[in-house]
Amino acid sequence: MREGKLNANDSRWERYGCFDVVFTPKMISKEQLEAGLLEAYQTVYSKEAHLKRSRHMIDILKHLRKT
Repeated sequence: MREGKLNANDSRWERYGCFDVVFTPKMISKEQLEAGLLEAYQTVYSKEAHLKRSRHMIDILKHLRKT
């Protein structure tokens, strides 16, 4: 609050989640931060990433079963 970055006028608590920027970033625009966050979520939770994690877990379980 001291730096005035938090948007104190926005008292709608439902906006204080993962996808709404409720403060003013210092080095990038609010829109750039929102776009980066969306891209990160899409990357982490993509079908390809899910399959990669699943295959890795299967490999771990196979290895543990051998020991």
